[in-house]
Amino acid sequence: MAGTSAHERLATVLGRRVRPPRRRHALVAAALLGGSELVRGVSTAPDDPVDDETVFEIGSITKVFNGILLAACAGRGLVELDEPLRALLPSTTRMPPEGREITLAQPASHSSGLPRMPPGVPPIALGRRHQERLRSSTPDDLFATLPATRIRHPPGRRYHYSNLGAALLGHAIARRAETTWEELVRTVACEPLGLAATSAVIPPEGDPGLGGRSWVGRRVPPWDFPALAPAGVLRSTARDMLSFLRANLDDPPGTLERALTLARSPRFDTGGDLQVGLGWHITPLHRTPLPGAGSPRRNSPAMVWHNGLTLGFGSFAGFVPATGAGVVVLASRFRSVTGLGIRILRELSEDAAAQAREARR
Repeated sequence: MAGTSAHERLATVLGRRVRPPRRRHALVAAALLGGSELVRGVSTAPDDPVDDETVFEIGSITKVFNGILLAACAGRGLVELDEPLRALLPSTTRMPPEGREITLAQPASHSSGLPRMPPGVPPIALGRRHQERLRSSTPDDLFATLPATRIRHPPGRRYHYSNLGAALLGHAIARRAETTWEELVRTVACEPLGLAATSAVIPPEGDPGLGGRSWVGRRVPPWDFPALAPAGVLRSTARDMLSFLRANLDDPPGTLERALTLARSPRFDTGGDLQVGLGWHITPLHRTPLPGAGSPRRNSPAMVWHNGLTLGFGSFAGFVPATGAGVVVLASRFRSVTGLGIRILRELSEDAAAQAREARR
């Protein structure tokens, strides 16, 4: 695609990759390359219209915002990355019976040793009983589960993805700031970045906006688990998420510049191809073979990314600093869109690299 403009490359790749879903739901993919941006939305139903302003649940991409909160509050001197998590929790909280302290940076980089979910909750809480329990739980209820929590490995030793750790971290920072996590993420991250549609606000019952669907296509209620909010409750739009990726690629001036840089900088190295920042995952762009996307390559540029999955939505956000490419994929169904997002990001990055080689000739 050498010789074509960035906008033409975006249109070609999104046009080829983003097709109407086979199962009933809506999907939107948004990409940026250089100074150009493009959004393509598709839907299988007239009652599920979709565009760059449609609100989706972004699930665990929320953890990236959680990491930025930690970085921003550390920059303000409110907390320290290596400060014990215990110091920010209620004085009556009993931590798991382990010898080593869990620091604030460890839950953000999934190296705390905490399990994926609180005790008694399965990895994906699909059952109605577990959903009802989580919807009625508060941060204090979450703190109360810690004595019965089994640490998977000593803190700081291994990677183990943990919704529980992310939730504890978010509520702990909010306690230190003497506010709620929902208010903190709004004032410290969303408003300074101009993300007006990104919010932890749960839509009221009967809201006419886009609804999520289960894998078999049934409508599902909004993702509303207060105790686990910092692990995955945010809602956003393709337009906001593009602005978020642009901020990470361009380092806009302001109070969040250092926080964005710190959050995407490797903090924990798994010893393989995966590194983890404060929320973000960092892997070689061609680490995993994907159908139609080529084979793994040596010297592959780094991809900074996260994905999300709720009972009714799937999401992916990622960018490649070396090529300036960024991609967001949002779906109103319980399905992974990570593969699609990575394929688009690979194609755009390969095109950008080819364009750069052509320009140097």
